[in-house]
Amino acid sequence: LHDAAYLDSAMGKSVLGSAETVASLQADDVTAFMAQNVTAGRTTITAAGAVDPAAFSAAAEAALGSLPATTGAVENVMEPAGFTGSDIRMRLDSIPAAHIAFAFQTEGHGSKYAVPLMMMETLLGDFDPSSGAIAMNNKTSKLSIDLGEQGAATAFKTFNLTYKDTGLFGAYLTCADNKAEDAMWYTLHNMVRLAHKTTDGEVEYAKVVLKAKLVAELGTNSGVAGDLAGSLSNYGRAVSLAETFARVDAVTAEDIRETASKFINDEDHALAGIGQIFELPDYNWIRRRSYWLRY
Repeated sequence: LHDAAYLDSAMGKSVLGSAETVASLQADDVTAFMAQNVTAGRTTITAAGAVDPAAFSAAAEAALGSLPATTGAVENVMEPAGFTGSDIRMRLDSIPAAHIAFAFQTEGHGSKYAVPLMMMETLLGDFDPSSGAIAMNNKTSKLSIDLGEQGAATAFKTFNLTYKDTGLFGAYLTCADNKAEDAMWYTLHNMVRLAHKTTDGEVEYAKVVLKAKLVAELGTNSGVAGDLAGSLSNYGRAVSLAETFARVDAVTAEDIRETASKFINDEDHALAGIGQIFELPDYNWIRRRSYWLRY
């Protein structure tokens, strides 16, 4: 999906490389990579739990104090991410299903739309048949109900990925070979619906679910340490749970409609499909379903 979304830019390239690049690696390549990327300016160290701050600081200094300084500004080293609406398809009938991921471009970590996008992800929801006894059409999400009642997908997950200066908001779908068009139609319909018909009740429900998810993620020391590292890397400071809750509480239905209008309504997308995708509609069909003619 990233390859389709960020053609000819670093964001679209796998961090694992290709068979050719891995085979051609030399010791000097690894040394140069470490010197450029594993530097003091790119390193964040956090800890949570029963930690003595002084002892932790001393241990970190002893282990990593010799890291070199970053050469030049970190911002200058990074190549800007350029989004391109496109799709990549690999029809493999030997795979017993269609696997489809598509997304719209959003903004980076510091965007004012970050929390509304998190709530949009919550509103659209997800379904994993191995996760429990609740059937897809018995979930709260309107998207889940539509996909379940119509048998349009066997599993789906909405995702909201954010990076320094860009992001991707979309969905991953698994469906039968003859249900790809239905799965795309209902998913796009529910995404576009957020731009026009998001209700106050839906938003209040999403707030409760999102808060519960955030608390669960901080239920372990590793979760707390990971959250601290993310906050320091993205915002330069620790963001408390109380501050995050306050930002969630401030979101209104109008904010959701505005955010969906900006990033989904009548916007280009990127798509990656693999498996039995012979009934997956073409790019223009999907692009046309990113807006409603009634508005």
